[in-house]
Amino acid sequence: MRKFNRINIEFGIPENGWLFTKFQWEDFRLEMDLSNVPADPIAQLCDALIEINSGMRIPIRILWSLESYHYYFQLEQKKDIYKVIIFKSDTIQSRPLEVVKEFEGDYDQIILPLYRAVKKFNSYSYSKPHWEEMDSKRILKLTNLIKREHLDEFKNLNN
Repeated sequence: MRKFNRINIEFGIPENGWLFTKFQWEDFRLEMDLSNVPADPIAQLCDALIEINSGMRIPIRILWSLESYHYYFQLEQKKDIYKVIIFKSDTIQSRPLEVVKEFEGDYDQIILPLYRAVKKFNSYSYSKPHWEEMDSKRILKLTNLIKREHLDEFKNLNN
């Protein structure tokens, strides 16, 4: 029997604008120190999850900025399937981007683990200069959208 795969992502405690991150999908692992310059990747991820849970269907790309490489984490949705593409680039502007990994899964495999990681990160105790605190309204909006998604799934099972 095939193991039920999910994204496994862990964000460490930010320190001076750097955030150690572990990412895993099946046998693919990526460990990196994310930077909050030029953009906050956690806030971008939260916004991407809000957009996907609000019905946005265009690909959403999040910049995971590092020194020497820039990774892009792209989320896409087609019906009930979610696709993740991780790109790598030498610079923010370089094209074409090199595809590092592509995979897809359902809501429980892709969206929920990302949501839980963002929510857990937001519960950490940190402050400037380490990282900007995320607006609690963003997390609340995302949480309400996630709850709505699960309520709809529950209603569909009972009809």
